[in-house]
Amino acid sequence: MRTDKLRCALALAAAGVVTAAGCDSGPKLAPVIGKVTLDGKPLDGANVAFAPEPGNAVPMQGFDVTGAEGNYTLMANGRRGIPPGKYKVVISKVEAKPGVVIPETFKRDPIMAKMAGMTKETLPDSVSGVGETQFEREVPPEGATFDFDIKAVKVVDKKKGR
Repeated sequence: MRTDKLRCALALAAAGVVTAAGCDSGPKLAPVIGKVTLDGKPLDGANVAFAPEPGNAVPMQGFDVTGAEGNYTLMANGRRGIPPGKYKVVISKVEAKPGVVIPETFKRDPIMAKMAGMTKETLPDSVSGVGETQFEREVPPEGATFDFDIKAVKVVDKKKGR
């Protein structure tokens, strides 16, 4: 009798392993982490998006928002990581326009708030737009760490020459 219970327990455990392995459906993802700084200082609350280049085997975008230390961990479709391949990296940080109160629903969706004209970009165009971004990265199958240091653009005062 004891042997039968042991066989049953082993069979159930094996079935559980098979079932658990099937839960992680979708393409194989590579972990991507890093840190974003602005002039060497951690950039909190920045949106980091890896947009896939045409020709990637799996055209899936990765996204995260940086924490207080500027750290990010990319996620794609609710899973940690992104498919290996070539990406354009867009880093954006928006803030409410003067006098605008952003509704709670838009606070969780900064892209919609930006499209609705409630926010303004605080980073240079060279990093905050897919067409103009200066950052391109290739993600290997084993994953990678990519750090980005954004340089603030100083506005030149033509009257003073600075």
